[in-house]
Amino acid sequence: MEQITPMTTIQVLRLVYCLAVTVAFLVAWRKKLFSGKRQAVVAWSLIGLLAIFVGARPLLPRTDTAMYHYIFSGACEGGVSWLGARFARIGYDPLFGVLLYLCSLTRSFHFAITLVSFLTLAATWFGARLYTSGERVGSALMLFLLTIVNFTFLNQQDNVIRCGLAFPLLLIYYYSLFRDDRRRAILFGVLAVGVHFSMAAGVIAALVARYVRCRLRWYYLLFAAVLVASAAGIGIQWIVGHLDFWKAEYYSSLMATATYRTGFRPDFAAFNTAFLIFFAWLCHKAPSAFMAFCIRLFVLLSCWFFMWFAIPYSDRVGAFSWNILPAMAYIGSIRAFPGRRNIIVPSLFAAFLLMTLVIFVNHTFRPQ
Repeated sequence: MEQITPMTTIQVLRLVYCLAVTVAFLVAWRKKLFSGKRQAVVAWSLIGLLAIFVGARPLLPRTDTAMYHYIFSGACEGGVSWLGARFARIGYDPLFGVLLYLCSLTRSFHFAITLVSFLTLAATWFGARLYTSGERVGSALMLFLLTIVNFTFLNQQDNVIRCGLAFPLLLIYYYSLFRDDRRRAILFGVLAVGVHFSMAAGVIAALVARYVRCRLRWYYLLFAAVLVASAAGIGIQWIVGHLDFWKAEYYSSLMATATYRTGFRPDFAAFNTAFLIFFAWLCHKAPSAFMAFCIRLFVLLSCWFFMWFAIPYSDRVGAFSWNILPAMAYIGSIRAFPGRRNIIVPSLFAAFLLMTLVIFVNHTFRPQ
């Protein structure tokens, strides 16, 4: 009997995940479950199913699952002293440490990653409700399904799960800041950074996007200028070596040993540029404060991404801009074409699903 390779196993798990989300979308679309209690039933049923599925996955190589198992084992053995160390140094992600410590009391790693997955999906559902109710457009269930089928979200479910939990919190922070709900913004900003320190970049970018409200053309010029600078070899790498921050030093040290493709990435640059053009077009057809804010934010996050091309695993920085794609595409498209929802929503879902399948089959956005 032919032995199944680890990569094949990972692909099968991802395909099953995509299939479950697709079935939920088809059921919701056919039954017109766009609002009310029935959409919540579908959402919470899917959240429970996917959390159990993700939590039951094996410890496969070439993913971060084994690393998280090692961290969890340290929490089980170290106890309170291990937890205290999470607060002793900047960048040790203390709130994620608290979650792992509490889960370590059960001595079950699978319970821990099941709970993390559940909280990630639940926060995403809360965020989808917040965006659609705040903008009074679309369906929370549809936005939720678009978000969780997005390629970067799937990778965060089975690989970089710490980022996976932090990003939905960051998305809630974005919208709370946009709506001037300062208490909620502070709460979720702190939670996001506490779960994963890198979220500080998103927190700062959103503050700039919220309060530096110049004409969008100036943001487009910034996007082009940083892209040109990145192509010329100018990036964050010359700063990283001078920062007294262990995570920056760690990623800098990987440049000498990592097999990840570094240097200017025309594929990543073209991907973000295409979406920026699409969003600019949507905003032109149906101008709104929400789309203008999101475009400013997308530009800033893309610029941050372009500056990291010379550092290994820059796709993890790219996730900052990629995670806001579903909300921008969904709300912007519904506003621009209000009478074509029956075409737009299935098309968007098919597009995000296709991106996920192509990216994971060809490994375009994975380390090379």
